[in-house]
Amino acid sequence: MACDALGRMGEKAATKEVIDGLVEALRSDDNELRSNACFALGRIGEKAGTKEVIDGLVEAFTSDDNELRSNACAALGCIGEKAATKQVIDGLVEAFTSDDNELRSNARDALGCIGEKAATKEVIDGLVEALRSDDNELRSNACDALGCIGEKAATKEVIDGLVETLRSDDNELRSNACDALGCMGEKAATKEVIDCILEALRSDDDFVRRRACAALVVMGEKSATKEVIIGLDGALECEWSKKQQSLSAYTLIMGERVRDYLIVISALGVFWDPEFQTGDAGEIAMDCVQRRLISPVRLVKVCIERGEQMFLRGAIDACFITETAVAIHGSCLCIYDREGVRKVSIPPGSESLVDELRKGACRAIGQLDLKIHIDWSRAVKGKLSDNTMAFESGRKSKGCKCS
Repeated sequence: MACDALGRMGEKAATKEVIDGLVEALRSDDNELRSNACFALGRIGEKAGTKEVIDGLVEAFTSDDNELRSNACAALGCIGEKAATKQVIDGLVEAFTSDDNELRSNARDALGCIGEKAATKEVIDGLVEALRSDDNELRSNACDALGCIGEKAATKEVIDGLVETLRSDDNELRSNACDALGCMGEKAATKEVIDCILEALRSDDDFVRRRACAALVVMGEKSATKEVIIGLDGALECEWSKKQQSLSAYTLIMGERVRDYLIVISALGVFWDPEFQTGDAGEIAMDCVQRRLISPVRLVKVCIERGEQMFLRGAIDACFITETAVAIHGSCLCIYDREGVRKVSIPPGSESLVDELRKGACRAIGQLDLKIHIDWSRAVKGKLSDNTMAFESGRKSKGCKCS
């Protein structure tokens, strides 16, 4: 009871007398009392990280009682980096391979809380070995621990193991592998990793796709290559065509997989936008993914200003999904969305790209069973310009006219 009360007090209980009393409780022959002491020390957290406490928790590892060992792992995780001794890390690695699921899970969490200081050769080797297991839960725990360790875990053996994990049939496992690779950032951004993450983006599982999307963005500029954008563009085209064959137009344009592709293309487009500094670009791209944003404005802007046709399909499809209109006013593109009107200057010599934008819009509309009016020579409802892709305003018209 006393241990429970101290645990509920948390850091406020971190006096010398209290900690000494809990250390004494750890030496008891009563495993329930020892478990309660572990719980209380875990609640106190980093302030309980004395040598005597850590030695007592290491001693608890030697018990045959898995509940006690599990609680000791949890306490060490709460103490964090202060507990990163060789004895502790060796004990956590051993606990990680236990047959007891709760013990394994707490050992994983503790290694994660210790973080980079747990990135010893022994720990990394043990986690790589766990990635090769036939037990998917153990492999999933290994992914989580490696992700928490982060960049320091990004060895060739680890990355190879995570790539192999990405090829699993288990969607939860694939999601965790995406998360781990994302936490390693640019150090994990090899061609093989990016190819596997692109493959994960084609999964039927919504969560796998979203974790793959986030991993690509965390890898930053290294994943915003022409090859990746072109790969996403091809996958988007395939998905768009496939969905339009079997679903109504409305369901098509709201399709989750189409949206996921456009979200990641929008996010990676930030790295191509000269308006953003490199440091800001990563934060803006990640925010785009976390808030599930599609940015037709950015995609049109990058496509025209940088002269990159690979963003063209994404820009057009993003306009459809977000009900955005694009108008040509002399040497400017005006983009009309719910937030108002944004202008993008058309650089000299980009006339052919603008023409491709027109043609691409016509082709996209032709693939859909939507009644959309396009008139490049007349305003729509007196608001849009003389050259307008009226993705929203013209839906009630009876035909599609491209000239």
